[in-house]
Amino acid sequence: MFLGQQGLGSPAPTIQASAIGGGSGRESRREVVLLLRTLAIGAAAAMVITLIPDPARASCWTYRKPERRLASKINNARLNRGLNALRLDPQLSRVSRKHSYEMAKRRKLYHTPSSVLGWRVTRWISLGENIGHTRTVRRAFRLMMRSAPHRANILASDWVHIGVGTVRKGRYIWSTITFEAVRDPGTRLSMC
Repeated sequence: MFLGQQGLGSPAPTIQASAIGGGSGRESRREVVLLLRTLAIGAAAAMVITLIPDPARASCWTYRKPERRLASKINNARLNRGLNALRLDPQLSRVSRKHSYEMAKRRKLYHTPSSVLGWRVTRWISLGENIGHTRTVRRAFRLMMRSAPHRANILASDWVHIGVGTVRKGRYIWSTITFEAVRDPGTRLSMC
């Protein structure tokens, strides 16, 4: 499954400029100075908040062995064809694992609806998704490489980030692979 920006709107916030005031030059200058001070204080606060790491949030995500193996197989296939290795992204992996969990719970293989995927992943440019339901990671990878649409996602040259999420239920591994181009994606989902 491939998603572009069409139909989902821009995931990035936009800033619009507008004229301030309309009175005398002195009032307009005061309003501009007040606005600039307010923006400077807000920007400083945002930088402080951004620079303070949240150790609990950063340390609570761990990859499962099947997730690392599947990401490794995908990157090896890409490198063998002269493509860049994809960066394994914890936020995309969280989104992928959530969907794998939902499929396993329902015992049904289906793609994440575009609107849901577009909401769960933040700061994205374009997204792709591969899903699978097999007994081993090796089999999942082989089946995806034998399927033209899945292989096209794995080998697309514009992807930069990858998220891999797996859930074992009984004898089966449910897997979701989310691909993203250009930006450093985030998620609205809790990482813990």
